[in-house]
Amino acid sequence: MQEVPVAADVVLAALLAAPAVAARVIVATPLAAYAQCGDVLVGVLAPTAVRVPGSLVGPPHVVAALRSGRELLVGDGGVCAGDVRLTVGRWWDSTVPRVRPVPVVAVVPMPAGVPDAVSAGAGVLCEALGGGGSVPDAVRGLVGLGPGLTPAGDDLVAGVLVALMAAGDLERAAAVLDCVRPCRHRTTALSAALLDHAGAGRAVPQLVRYVHSPSDPAALAGLLAVGGTSGAALALGAQIGLSVGGARMTSPADREVA
Repeated sequence: MQEVPVAADVVLAALLAAPAVAARVIVATPLAAYAQCGDVLVGVLAPTAVRVPGSLVGPPHVVAALRSGRELLVGDGGVCAGDVRLTVGRWWDSTVPRVRPVPVVAVVPMPAGVPDAVSAGAGVLCEALGGGGSVPDAVRGLVGLGPGLTPAGDDLVAGVLVALMAAGDLERAAAVLDCVRPCRHRTTALSAALLDHAGAGRAVPQLVRYVHSPSDPAALAGLLAVGGTSGAALALGAQIGLSVGGARMTSPADREVA
């Protein structure tokens, strides 16, 4: 069997160290394949793919050979695909570091890319998180909204979750994630998994950079380049999460008294 060294997200460490179990590829593109392994979705990515949480990064020819329905073995230190064994040689961490202090961010109209219905839903969610509406209703209106493997409505909610986690607003993040879970059936398996990662504070590197430097044009440009609508929706969601989380961190109840 050919041994191929790969890089992997540390969130997969326990799964890869456990005894091998069967997984089945449920999504395959030229740059990425995703295999369902029990309750965990494992990504196998080419180096040029967006590095989503819960993934391994391997040679392009290995990824391109994977097809939907293909069975993999996940565990015992790696992933086996036929006569190729992907063995982890190095790790990365998709967890978003805590932002201190939380930057002051205004929610502004994003460049073309966010569908009108998602932009409208973003306003509803922003208002609800500020106490002016129903968070469950706002989330329900967004999850699964839009086309593609990761609908723009999901990406927006993911951006909110990641920013709230980075801002330390764990209570609001948990409330949003609790609203997402009953809606998982409305979206794709990949998008549902990425929402779970977002609720745990894990994200693609482009979103991590933007959350930490929202005023940096290069950070915004890098995020907007992700996918068709994904980058713009993630950015708008991050703006909402940072604005809400930042307001909480600077509220009178949180200030020191001289």
